[in-house]
Amino acid sequence: SGDNILYSPFLDIEDEFFRKYTEENNRFNLPSIGVDNCKSKYYCKTVIKDIGYEAFFNILDIDFEDKIEQTIAELREFINK
Repeated sequence: SGDNILYSPFLDIEDEFFRKYTEENNRFNLPSIGVDNCKSKYYCKTVIKDIGYEAFFNILDIDFEDKIEQTIAELREFINK
């Protein structure tokens, strides 16, 4: 079903999520993992264990809803031709 399509409007999911943590955490209230100098991949892997994939992607999607919906619509149209 088309509802299972995952789309990312950014080049690197982990970098974008980590950016939200480092630059906008007052908005998202993401958990600290207790490692000050960790990289985005490590942070995301650890946070997903705490909050789950659904919450991870819900946070990631914030501010990109229009781009995501547009791309999903285009993919559905292409698939259903």
